[in-house]
Amino acid sequence: MNASEELRSIVESVTPRLEQMAGPEVTERPAPGKWSKTEILGHLTDSAANNHHRFVRAQLLDQLDFPSYDQDRWVEIQDYAGADWREQLSLWRAYNLHLARVIERIPEATLSRRCRIRTEGVMMLGEIVDGYLIHLRHHLGQLLPDFGRVRQTRAGPDCPGGLRSPGTGAVTGAAASGPPADPPDG
Repeated sequence: MNASEELRSIVESVTPRLEQMAGPEVTERPAPGKWSKTEILGHLTDSAANNHHRFVRAQLLDQLDFPSYDQDRWVEIQDYAGADWREQLSLWRAYNLHLARVIERIPEATLSRRCRIRTEGVMMLGEIVDGYLIHLRHHLGQLLPDFGRVRQTRAGPDCPGGLRSPGTGAVTGAAASGPPADPPDG
């Protein structure tokens, strides 16, 4: 299964289950300093937005230097803690289905284009796409604990916490748990 098919499959398989959630299950924080499920979903929408521009811009220019983003501040500034779960879910679903279309149309040769993300160093566009899916699966595992085991610690670009194999960008390790899994600089 390619990345765009995998993204579509993930979105379509988890959306009905996420639609069943409501109330304290999505609004309460599991512990001090941890995100609620609504905040995690908002973070996933922010991740989609940040990666959207990477996926498109990397096709337009030969050399790119992308900023990182302060994910905790993004969640705070947008007040995901007070956001409506169903509205957030609808936005997250639509944005990810759009990203699947964008990913599907990336020319194969462009996937090897080098991009620099300030917190990550130099990566190929294909690694950024793969990292996006790893990050998504990681956080969906927090929303739906039986979603599946994440095989990597690396939650993707902008979500420090794992390891990349030197020189290859390959992801290694075992997943950490508990939202937010990510320090403020990612």
